[in-house]
This record gives sequence, structure tokens and C-alpha cells, in this order.
Amino acid sequence: MANGMQNDPTDPMWQMHMKTLIMRMKTIQTAQIIDNAFFEWYSERGLDVPDWKTKNNPQWWIDYLNELGLDENNEIR
Repeated sequence: MANGMQNDPTDPMWQMHMKTLIMRMKTIQTAQIIDNAFFEWYSERGLDVPDWKTKNNPQWWIDYLNELGLDENNEIR
């Protein structure tokens, strides 16, 4: 990549980046398939789809940080 050939498929750095991108795409596709399956299964039964994903900053964590005098980004207020 240092020589300016950014799309050279024989470049090991290019191959590593492409492999990373492909793995990320597959991960996103898999997550979407799982989300769709949950939605379909619960919808067919007339049930609400549960919120099963982990939240990045749940309210208890934000409250805890506030008690310590920090905001939700762990920065001093």
C-alpha cells in the first residue's frame, strides 16, 4: 500500500483488510438473520419481541457514573 497501489489484491495488507471487511459483513448479516427470525417467531404468535440485546449504557450504569460525578462517557462533569 505504501507504493500507491491501494487495490493490489496480491498485497498482504490489502488482503488482511479485505478479510476483515468480509468477516464484519458476515457478522452483520448473521445478526440481521437472527433479528429477523426472532421478529418473525414472536410476531406469528402475537407476542412482543423481547429486547434481548445488551445495551451499551444501561440506565443503572449511567446512574452509577452520575453518583461518582462522571457523565456517561466517564468524563468528569
